[in-house]
Amino acid sequence: MLGVVMSVLAATSGTTYTIWLIVLWFILIPGFAGAAIFYALAQVAGERAENQAYARGQRQDDADVVVTDA
Repeated sequence: MLGVVMSVLAATSGTTYTIWLIVLWFILIPGFAGAAIFYALAQVAGERAENQAYARGQRQDDADVVVTDA
């Protein structure tokens, strides 16, 4: 699908095609990869904060409690 879109956008010249390849490889792909990495890091940070609160006794042992806020 992306190849078709790029081909249509680059139908006017080879230079346009080269520009879109640069945009794809140096902006779009790293952007999506970075978003996935930052999302994973946020999940880890949230889990760590929750575990630390549990270790300090600030959270109850809620293994048997129904989750209502998720």
